[in-house]
Amino acid sequence: MYDSRRDALTALDELAGLVADMRTAADRLEEQLEVARGQLGVAPRREPRALRQARLVALNMAANGAPREEADGYLRKRLGIEDPGPLLDDAYRSQPG
Repeated sequence: MYDSRRDALTALDELAGLVADMRTAADRLEEQLEVARGQLGVAPRREPRALRQARLVALNMAANGAPREEADGYLRKRLGIEDPGPLLDDAYRSQPG
Protein backbone atom coordinates (compact mmCIF):
# COMPACT_ATOMS: atom_id res chain seq x y z
CA MET A 1 0.00 0.00 0.00
CA TYR A 2 2.81 2.43 0.88
CA ASP A 3 6.18 2.50 -0.84
CA SER A 4 8.08 3.15 2.34
CA ARG A 5 7.77 3.46 6.07
CA ARG A 6 8.20 7.21 5.68
CA ASP A 7 5.18 7.35 3.35
CA ALA A 8 3.12 5.38 5.86
CA LEU A 9 4.15 7.67 8.73
CA THR A 10 3.33 10.73 6.63
CA ALA A 11 -0.10 9.29 5.90
CA LEU A 12 -0.64 8.62 9.62
CA ASP A 13 0.27 12.21 10.44
CA GLU A 14 -2.15 13.47 7.79
CA LEU A 15 -4.93 11.27 9.17
CA ALA A 16 -4.25 12.46 12.71
CA GLY A 17 -4.53 16.03 11.47
CA LEU A 18 -7.82 15.27 9.76
CA VAL A 19 -9.20 13.68 12.92
CA ALA A 20 -8.20 16.74 14.95
CA ASP A 21 -9.88 19.00 12.38
CA MET A 22 -13.03 16.88 12.50
CA ARG A 23 -13.14 17.06 16.30
CA THR A 24 -12.77 20.84 16.17
CA ALA A 25 -15.52 21.10 13.56
CA ALA A 26 -17.79 18.81 15.60
CA ASP A 27 -17.21 20.93 18.70
CA ARG A 28 -18.12 24.08 16.75
CA LEU A 29 -21.26 22.43 15.41
CA GLU A 30 -22.28 21.40 18.92
CA GLU A 31 -21.81 24.98 20.10
CA GLN A 32 -23.96 26.25 17.22
CA LEU A 33 -26.64 23.69 18.04
CA GLU A 34 -26.69 24.83 21.66
CA VAL A 35 -27.07 28.46 20.56
CA ALA A 36 -29.93 27.51 18.22
CA ARG A 37 -31.61 25.47 20.93
CA GLY A 38 -31.30 28.38 23.33
CA GLN A 39 -32.80 30.78 20.80
CA LEU A 40 -35.71 28.42 20.23
CA GLY A 41 -36.20 27.75 23.91
CA VAL A 42 -35.37 24.08 23.52
CA ALA A 43 -33.65 22.38 26.44
CA PRO A 44 -29.97 21.54 25.90
CA ARG A 45 -29.30 18.00 24.78
CA ARG A 46 -25.92 17.05 26.16
CA GLU A 47 -24.55 13.56 26.01
CA PRO A 48 -21.66 12.61 28.23
CA ARG A 49 -18.35 12.88 26.35
CA ALA A 50 -17.75 9.11 26.58
CA LEU A 51 -21.10 8.43 24.94
CA ARG A 52 -20.39 10.93 22.15
CA GLN A 53 -17.03 9.26 21.60
CA ALA A 54 -18.65 5.83 21.49
CA ARG A 55 -21.24 7.08 18.99
CA LEU A 56 -18.48 8.40 16.70
CA VAL A 57 -16.51 5.17 16.98
CA ALA A 58 -19.63 3.13 16.15
CA LEU A 59 -20.37 5.29 13.11
CA ASN A 60 -16.77 5.06 11.95
CA MET A 61 -16.62 1.29 12.33
CA ALA A 62 -19.94 0.89 10.51
CA ALA A 63 -18.80 3.19 7.69
CA ASN A 64 -15.58 1.21 7.34
CA GLY A 65 -17.46 -2.06 7.01
CA ALA A 66 -16.58 -3.59 10.38
CA PRO A 67 -18.96 -6.37 11.41
CA ARG A 68 -21.45 -5.27 14.05
CA GLU A 69 -20.12 -7.91 16.45
CA GLU A 70 -16.62 -6.43 16.20
CA ALA A 71 -17.94 -2.94 16.94
CA ASP A 72 -19.96 -4.30 19.86
CA GLY A 73 -16.87 -5.93 21.38
CA TYR A 74 -14.76 -2.81 20.89
CA LEU A 75 -17.32 -0.51 22.51
CA ARG A 76 -17.71 -2.87 25.47
CA LYS A 77 -14.05 -3.71 26.07
CA ARG A 78 -12.23 -0.55 25.03
CA LEU A 79 -14.77 2.17 25.86
CA GLY A 80 -16.66 0.52 28.71
CA ILE A 81 -20.10 0.84 27.13
CA GLU A 82 -22.30 -1.71 28.91
CA ASP A 83 -25.09 -1.80 26.31
CA PRO A 84 -23.84 -0.62 22.91
CA GLY A 85 -26.94 -1.99 21.13
CA PRO A 86 -28.77 1.33 20.64
CA LEU A 87 -25.59 3.06 19.42
CA LEU A 88 -24.93 0.24 17.00
CA ASP A 89 -28.54 0.23 15.81
CA ASP A 90 -28.21 3.91 14.87
CA ALA A 91 -24.76 3.51 13.35
CA TYR A 92 -25.52 0.49 11.19
CA ARG A 93 -28.98 1.76 10.19
CA SER A 94 -27.34 4.91 8.82
CA GLN A 95 -25.17 2.89 6.41
CA PRO A 96 -26.31 2.35 2.82
CA GLY A 97 -27.02 -1.15 1.66
